[in-house]
Amino acid sequence: RNQMTNKFDKDVFSSGQILSKLWLCENLETIAKKYRMDEFQPLNIWVYGGWHGMMAFQILVRNNLEIGRISSFDIDPHCERLADTYNNAWEWQAWMFKAYTMDCSDFNEIVKQHHYPNIIINTAVEHFSDNSWWDTIPENDSILCALQSNDMDTEDHHHERIFTSLEQFDEEFSMTETCFKGTKNFTYPNWSFNRWMKIGFK
Repeated sequence: RNQMTNKFDKDVFSSGQILSKLWLCENLETIAKKYRMDEFQPLNIWVYGGWHGMMAFQILVRNNLEIGRISSFDIDPHCERLADTYNNAWEWQAWMFKAYTMDCSDFNEIVKQHHYPNIIINTAVEHFSDNSWWDTIPENDSILCALQSNDMDTEDHHHERIFTSLEQFDEEFSMTETCFKGTKNFTYPNWSFNRWMKIGFK
């Protein structure tokens, strides 16, 4: 994820951010239960471009999945302290949550320092300039991937890239098994945008 300054921090609590992540939680929980992913061992979840840890916060506070650990990775060092602060209720509990300043582009390098993931989440695909983070995730594995992006104007929202349709987003991130894909529209008095989501096994 590209670096973000303090003036953008308040957006972490915006309706678009919170409701998009809630939408992901609801679908992720259903799919994980369908595949009995947390039945035999607690889940190890990685969040790419984790920002201030709100994705992890919503998963943990909903308490609908057996979680062993959530690791949040962001290239911006400003995010680590804030994410740990927001998730302090779980950070001190045997490090059930921890944020790290780390590049998400090398899966194998992350594995060296962290337990192998059951789930990888990236709700900030638009903030990554290329797909190097995606390309290094192993194919035909048991890792469930949950991805989100949007069609917001890149100049106004400091995005690296834009996806103009769900079809474009779907084609960009090919999966061997797609469990869910869909669009969530946000319409405000003066503007609107669409959030794209895809969940499945690469």
